[in-house]
Amino acid sequence: MSCHDPHGGRNAVLTGKNEQCTRCHQSVRGPKVFEHAPVVEDCAICHDPHGSPNHRLLQLAQPMQCLQCHALAVNMHGTPLRGAQLRGCTNCQGAIHGSRSDPILKYWMGRPS
Repeated sequence: MSCHDPHGGRNAVLTGKNEQCTRCHQSVRGPKVFEHAPVVEDCAICHDPHGSPNHRLLQLAQPMQCLQCHALAVNMHGTPLRGAQLRGCTNCQGAIHGSRSDPILKYWMGRPS
């Protein structure tokens, strides 16, 4: 009942996709300057609110969850990703729900020309 409206129709629909999630998970609530598109659209794109064996209720374990949308190419240092780097995308990409600083710009600032 805290997520679904039992009087909303035959299937007890959510009263608002992300509004229900951010009611309890306020730290991911926007707006943020740089927002991850799935966060704005629907939390359930990445998370299973009814339960999942994966960490943080992800639909798939990392890196497969991230690779559903993001191409596997090279890291910000220009070298191919492999092994342990692939197991935890959020080890380097920490602001996955959004942030107030450009996630790409921080990698280009100290990079040699």
